[in-house]
Amino acid sequence: MIKIDVLTDRHDIEKIKQEWLELARREKAPLPFQYPFMPLTYWDVFHDDEEPFWKKRGKNFLGMRSNLHRFYLLTAWYGNELCGVLPLGQFAVMLGGGEQINMVAVLGDYVLHPFQDFLVAGDRRQAIIGAMLQVLPEFFRDNSLVWLGYIPGHSPNLPIIREASSMLQDCDSLEAISSQRGGVWPWTITGITKILLAIKNICEKEEKNIPELESFLERIEGMSETALLFPSTRSSLETELQDLLEILPKSLNLVELSKKIESFLQNSPILYPYIELPPTRQDYLRSLTRKTRRTFKYFTNVFKKQCAKIEVVSSNNITPEDIDDYIRLHIARWGDKSESICGKSARYHREMSIVMGSKGGFSLFFVKLNNKRVAVVSCFDNDGRREAYIP
Repeated sequence: MIKIDVLTDRHDIEKIKQEWLELARREKAPLPFQYPFMPLTYWDVFHDDEEPFWKKRGKNFLGMRSNLHRFYLLTAWYGNELCGVLPLGQFAVMLGGGEQINMVAVLGDYVLHPFQDFLVAGDRRQAIIGAMLQVLPEFFRDNSLVWLGYIPGHSPNLPIIREASSMLQDCDSLEAISSQRGGVWPWTITGITKILLAIKNICEKEEKNIPELESFLERIEGMSETALLFPSTRSSLETELQDLLEILPKSLNLVELSKKIESFLQNSPILYPYIELPPTRQDYLRSLTRKTRRTFKYFTNVFKKQCAKIEVVSSNNITPEDIDDYIRLHIARWGDKSESICGKSARYHREMSIVMGSKGGFSLFFVKLNNKRVAVVSCFDNDGRREAYIP
């Protein structure tokens, strides 16, 4: 018999943290999110004590404004044995027009925790997930939405979540497979405009006049991002854009540019690129094409001629100074455009990196040129799996 508890007191959560860690290691959990360090650090840094969550985080991923109010740890027990964990947060999310909804969501965001998932004992997977999902609507009945985050498509939990969700009473269960919603949106309009201007230049060189293209560009010039949040405006623009693509001259070299615009109008799939590594480096190199091997060799030689070196800082050797260099290099590269380190997020990276390093789960790889660190990538390590995190 599976028993479900919802822990809200941080002291109670601390008492089972070691059991949580042991369960993740025993199940060879593939995602950093499934270990206690990331969700607990996220809560400690970003919950709204004196300053709103959306200001602390620096970027907002849930609505125009949102606040993180409570921490819930959904736990499953088989007798006295912990067999399932899902960290959740309660958010108050402000939507357009001033409407506010209460939402319970996995504790994190898709930038700092790229993927999330239930952590469960594999031998009781179906019973545990079924019991957890039965509890969610009852416990969080006053909330408008329960969101389970970005679950990898290859997760063994996913088929069970789909089946159990479809059987819930008085609940609508929805699933989306996308990392970016397609259409004419604030996040796509810049790219669409850039391609349309390229098409216009080609048409002008070929002395082809397309009034519809001119009209569309005039309409979107200076259009505010707020205007693009109105469904009627987006729908109208998308219809015009589709009609425009139909009348573009087929004789000109516009096929690839047209395909790029069409890609903006479609939902983008969530990608989780990975490499299954063979036993040795030589086996890996032999698996590559001759052209790729030549490219690797060329850049390796360039690297060596510059007298550059790779400096590996393993988990047990990471210091606060290493983390400061890691953050400094990321900001030097991305500046204000970074979604990973903004607002108060640097504190999150410092605390999470140190605590995961102390548990043997975090490494840093620096490039040194003239004895100066000039590039870095951070990596999570667990059970023979290395995941690049922040470059």
